Amino acid sequence: IASAVWNVGQETPVHDHGTWGVIGIVSGLEKEKRFVPDVASANGLSFLGEDFLRPGDVEVCCTTDQDVHAVSAASDEPCVGIHVYGANIGTLPRRAYSEDDGSTRTFVSAWAAPTV
Repeated sequence: IASAVWNVGQETPVHDHGTWGVIGIVSGLEKEKRFVPDVASANGLSFLGEDFLRPGDVEVCCTTDQDVHAVSAASDEPCVGIHVYGANIGTLPRRAYSEDDGSTRTFVSAWAAPTV
């Protein structure tokens, strides 16, 4: 269980989780851009769409068919969410994807990282 706070204008790189998750928004507005790896596309990723999560919204995320995304604070106040994952997200090796060419790098989130 973790609290995620995105500052105004802060955006994560495109990334995956490697485990299921449930996210609830406490305050602010979270924008989620969803992708799927696609070796046939020019940049290695296909954009699936975007959603906005508002206070009180709860979303099941990070399942195998929707595990690649980027999130950002999309309002004039920080976005605060409560995240519950099926594994210790602070120790789990994950992938960040380049939006330019779809290449990946492995990373592990710190619990108090200023950026992913």
